[in-house]
Amino acid sequence: MLIVLIGLAIGAAYVCHGTPLFIPAVIVAICSFWSNGVISNFRGTPEVPRLATAVSLACFVLTLIFGITGLIIG
Repeated sequence: MLIVLIGLAIGAAYVCHGTPLFIPAVIVAICSFWSNGVISNFRGTPEVPRLATAVSLACFVLTLIFGITGLIIG
C-alpha cells in the first residue's frame, strides 16, 4: 500500500509537468516518499510516529488535488 501512495504522488507530479503546479507536486512526492519510508520502518509495531502518519495523509489528499487539477489544466 505504501508503494501505491508513493506511485500516486509521482504520477501526480508527472501529470502536472509543464504547469505551475509541478514544483509543489514534486515537493509532495518527496514528502510522500519520506513519510511512507518512516512508516514502513515501524511495520509490525504500534509506535508509528504521528508526524509521519499526518504527512502521509496530507500527501495523499494533495496528490489527489494536484493529479485532478493537472489533468484539467493539461
